[in-house]
Amino acid sequence: MNSKFKFKIMGNQATTKRNNAFGLFVLMLLVLPFLGFSQDFKLIEVNEYLKREPKKETTSLAGTISVKSLIKDLHPSIYVNNGAVNTYGKPAKVLFVDTPSISKLRDLNLEMSQVELVTVKINKKEDLSTPVDLSFFSNYPSLRVILIKVSFDCSVDMLNNLIKNNKTNFTVLYTVEKPS
Repeated sequence: MNSKFKFKIMGNQATTKRNNAFGLFVLMLLVLPFLGFSQDFKLIEVNEYLKREPKKETTSLAGTISVKSLIKDLHPSIYVNNGAVNTYGKPAKVLFVDTPSISKLRDLNLEMSQVELVTVKINKKEDLSTPVDLSFFSNYPSLRVILIKVSFDCSVDMLNNLIKNNKTNFTVLYTVEKPS
């Protein structure tokens, strides 16, 4: 009688472990999609960011240019517009690219090792239908900031929906500059 009782207890323990494992598996299936698609970054309006940026960036690397200078001043640059490339100075510190040309950057074989700022220009509302995959820029070793420049009235929510795969170490800024 004792052995039957032990067997029944052991059988219940095995069933309990199986139920716990199944429950954990179901929980993982429910939570996993949300982890993969969460956007753990925040787009920051460029003027708000520049207000908070220290007047002098203190860093141990000589020659580091402030973000404000990268955005506002002239630096050696590469312009890619509709797949056409224009280079002004070397090594380039700034890359200007329109959204249709982002997917073509890999094929252009440009020297991007010194690029610290990428400015993505969104010129038309139709360009919002093409996602901007930020993981593409993870191969740029010096990249610190991506600036999204929009040339029409646009909300930050629309831009958040546009940005994909920002699991990187750079800051993402935006500005809306409506032509007059």
